[in-house]
Amino acid sequence: MSSKRLGLSRHAYLVYALAVLLTIAAPLGAQATDLLESYQLSLSNDPQYLGAGAANRAAQELTSQALALLLPDARIRGSATANRIKVRRGTFFAADRGSNNFSRRTLDLTITQPLFNKQLFVQL
Repeated sequence: MSSKRLGLSRHAYLVYALAVLLTIAAPLGAQATDLLESYQLSLSNDPQYLGAGAANRAAQELTSQALALLLPDARIRGSATANRIKVRRGTFFAADRGSNNFSRRTLDLTITQPLFNKQLFVQL
């Protein structure tokens, strides 16, 4: 069909053809968006899919946890104590008085490193 048969100019014919194409294509685009939204909604509410995703993330964490148990473990512990003793003793004629001070400070550093743990190496 030519544009001369319809009595339209070439420019008007192109505008008409474009309008027809947009009219046909518009519902297809809306339908595709709705289909994509439906798919994403079904994935976000599917318990089997969500459970598989959670199981996958948990399995990926097992490697990190096994590696963490093979690394060195360092612990520091400290303490300080102070004692003051007042002495009051004596006889009727002579009194022996005084004070004694005692203090103690400790600092412990403990580092442990597992040499071999078969179960942890299997998880790696």
